[in-house]
Amino acid sequence: FEGWIRRIMINECISFLRQQKPQLLIDDNRYFEDKTEHQEQEAFEISDLQQLVDNLPNDFKLVFNLFAIEGLSHKDISNTLKISEQASRLRLFKARTQLKEEYSRLKNATNGK
Repeated sequence: FEGWIRRIMINECISFLRQQKPQLLIDDNRYFEDKTEHQEQEAFEISDLQQLVDNLPNDFKLVFNLFAIEGLSHKDISNTLKISEQASRLRLFKARTQLKEEYSRLKNATNGK
């Protein structure tokens, strides 16, 4: 479960970095940061992501969990749920899109505090 959350977070970070202009930042304080604070923040983000997945519509959540967590192919999902492979792909796409939008909204709300 933590693996796919970590993957989402990594993908979000990569997307963010790709959108940014190249910058050279030097921060000598980064070596002295409190690791416990980062662990608490990471735990907070994981619980938020779990909540975001739980808030997905059932059709999207089911396909997302079968694909991302269980590792089933779209063919296996279509056989299991009695839907077409295209419907499985579409539901996964919509689930990912909704997760990205809600995660971005949550990050912006948290950063705005």
